Amino acid sequence: MIRALFLDIRDGRLTRLPFLGYSLLLNILGLLFVFGIVAAISGAETLMGGDLQEAQAALRKAFSLPLIAVLSGFFGTVVFVALNLAAKRIRDIGLPGWLSVLAIAAITISVSLLVSDNASQTLSFVSWVALVLIPGGMMNKG
Repeated sequence: MIRALFLDIRDGRLTRLPFLGYSLLLNILGLLFVFGIVAAISGAETLMGGDLQEAQAALRKAFSLPLIAVLSGFFGTVVFVALNLAAKRIRDIGLPGWLSVLAIAAITISVSLLVSDNASQTLSFVSWVALVLIPGGMMNKG
């Protein structure tokens, strides 16, 4: 599992089913992390007598730098793992992994800036579905 998520950056490959499983696992872990943050804010609000602004101010004062470090580390790791999984899957299809991932990311960011966030999210979803559905080794046949 560690190998699939973090290692084999240059030459790793990932077939469709493991890509689907690891990407769903990554999304579930991200959701659990966000729910944990929401639960912490909710608990602080309850401790502060129901005043949300006071709870947020107290949390900012107590945890600002450590929280920023943890969030940055977590989201940086999630982005790296997601890009690494996509590069491995693209490599399995027969295309250059990281170059293709960077091209898809640039196109998605451009669509987000020039069109809309919804169009960008749709493009990301369509890209993910294509990676799940396209069989491996397609470019190597023939």
